[in-house]
Amino acid sequence: MTELPASPPVLPLSILAQFAAVTALSDGVEEAVLDLVGPVWSKLGYVGGRLWRPDPAGEHLIPTAEWHPAERPAPTPTPVALGGPSLLGQCWAQNRIEWVAWTNWEDGRSRPEAYVCVPLAAGDDVLGVLELAGESTDEPPPDLAALLTKLGRRLGKLAAAQE
Repeated sequence: MTELPASPPVLPLSILAQFAAVTALSDGVEEAVLDLVGPVWSKLGYVGGRLWRPDPAGEHLIPTAEWHPAERPAPTPTPVALGGPSLLGQCWAQNRIEWVAWTNWEDGRSRPEAYVCVPLAAGDDVLGVLELAGESTDEPPPDLAALLTKLGRRLGKLAAAQE
């Protein structure tokens, strides 16, 4: 009897492959962003976030999808002026990743917080902003920033197809 060779180990899909698979099966950008929480955003170290899209009047960004851990509720968001001075507004206006970090003091304990805003762009048109919350106050390294830019462009294409 001939023995079959051992099967090669099954390797987990890369983040980009998982991203491509989820976005291909999603009905829209909001669904895709939420479906990517486990396989992509959490693997990149983000614990929460929001997807912001323009309101019907085209004057403000409003949240259209959101996730965060139950033990760390997010504050109620308010609309953000397109192109305004906020992190989200600047991400929209400049069509580039924006980042900020600080230490939050709660109950006498420090907790690092950081936010990365990623434009969802189709060509030069920004169609939304993905806001990711993390606990590392280190600026995203260039390779992570490049990956987030690529993911933002793919989500932007999905958003353009949805419109």
